[in-house]
Amino acid sequence: MKKLFYKSFILTIIFSILSTYNALAIENDFQLWTPIYLRVPIKEKFVGYFEINPRFGDNVTDVTQLRLRPALGYKIKDNLIFYTGYAWAPGFVPRFRNENRIWEQLELTSMFKKFRWLEKFKFINQFRLEERLIEDAGSMGLRGRYMLQIERALDKNNLWTAVLYDKLYVNFYSVAKGPEGGFDQNRLYTGLRRKINDLLSLEAGYQFQYLFNRGRPSNKINHAVVTSLYFDF
Repeated sequence: MKKLFYKSFILTIIFSILSTYNALAIENDFQLWTPIYLRVPIKEKFVGYFEINPRFGDNVTDVTQLRLRPALGYKIKDNLIFYTGYAWAPGFVPRFRNENRIWEQLELTSMFKKFRWLEKFKFINQFRLEERLIEDAGSMGLRGRYMLQIERALDKNNLWTAVLYDKLYVNFYSVAKGPEGGFDQNRLYTGLRRKINDLLSLEAGYQFQYLFNRGRPSNKINHAVVTSLYFDF
């Protein structure tokens, strides 16, 4: 399974880079994303989750997107959590377009302490399914997302952590006036996290987002500075 994780991670990175050079025309934008994440333990194995994620685009001159995601998680094991939730995901540019989602996610956290060179690394795998209800679209869209995130503590007190992840999005079919079937986007991110206390962590990094042509004249690359707040109660 470890080899499969490595292969998936490497292939998604290579695919993202090659797509950049193969596209005939590419639009670029500089953005700022400012997500806030909250996780609250509920009785025994249940976890409450909430995310608010404003995204500023057009070279950080407009609020182009907003994500609000409440969810409920269930701990199947200490390292395996199942989430189900709702998302409000409107877009504001070039015009307001509403979107509502129902989503399910399986999150697996792995550490390989038996291998000395891997004992300081944490591997997080997320598998998400989204049922998308987009304004003016002909029917419901269905999208899958896979993320591999690798974390490494940089000091013995675990105050500083290096973070690297890749996310691959795939639309399972085409929707009239909506998403086209096939690869939707890829996000490659690297950042640094600082633990302030048991409740709060801060993180900042850079994200390379490649959006595949979905009826637009060109593919698009977003270069985003991402500043995140994590609240773990």
